[in-house]
Amino acid sequence: MRFRKFIKVEPESIVKVREAVLAAHESDKESFDDNDIKKMVSSDWTCFRFLAFVNGDVDGATNALIDSLKWRKSKNFNSFTTHYPYPDLFFRMGTVFTYEPDKWGHQTLYVRVKYLRKIGELKPLLSDLVDYILWKTDEASGESGWILIMDFDGAGLVNADIDTLSKMISTLKTHFPCGLDFILVVDLPWILKGFWALVKTWVGSSDSLIKFVSRKSISDYFEPSNVPDFMGGNCKLPYCGDHVVKSLGISDKCPDLFSYCHDTLKLSDRRCSEIESIYQPYLDQSVKKIIE
Repeated sequence: MRFRKFIKVEPESIVKVREAVLAAHESDKESFDDNDIKKMVSSDWTCFRFLAFVNGDVDGATNALIDSLKWRKSKNFNSFTTHYPYPDLFFRMGTVFTYEPDKWGHQTLYVRVKYLRKIGELKPLLSDLVDYILWKTDEASGESGWILIMDFDGAGLVNADIDTLSKMISTLKTHFPCGLDFILVVDLPWILKGFWALVKTWVGSSDSLIKFVSRKSISDYFEPSNVPDFMGGNCKLPYCGDHVVKSLGISDKCPDLFSYCHDTLKLSDRRCSEIESIYQPYLDQSVKKIIE
């Protein structure tokens, strides 16, 4: 079941976009990933989604798709976790993760907003993480669509990371158009309602795309057996800690947060300790969760 509605896309338009992209690939094969090209050839969805997003404009869809395919190649997503150059901090905390489907079979992506902090030095880390996790979710869902669950429980003004959310929405529009079915905003505190009003202007879609719910009404969308415990469910699938890190194939040689800040970012010991102290309570919570 899809909640979003698409314009009618003519089969001839899909053929035209595909042929134009194949021509671009033929003249510059190094800029494209062969896996992406094979997928575009075998499935209409890749071309369809870009056409639907630009209201059937063949030239616009072609240019956008070519740019997006080159971006995917530059990101090297297929080997992203095996060569992960960052700390496994956000995976270990359970900041953002894919999880069990909703009642209609949609893939799900959770973002726990209370774990987001606006720390300029970590912006590249968060940017790459957002790109990868959106790609991973979109690849798994295909044309069936997926949903984004933004959990605001425990979040305050210090978690209003406009840059990260702006980056996420921009990436969704540019590289994964029409993949997101809807957004569940869970337990939005009144102090952040102005912040969310700004986010809605970036989404640029009808209100039907965004649904404001509480934990009490999450059962309207999920079976309890598919909901993580912090959301009131009883699913046992891990979403934080060592198990998640290992399941993603992240190298056990990736640096810890202090080492990354010191050796890679060349920050002072004092600044490294300051950043580490911000996230340590969250890491402690994930360890406590695993022990329990």
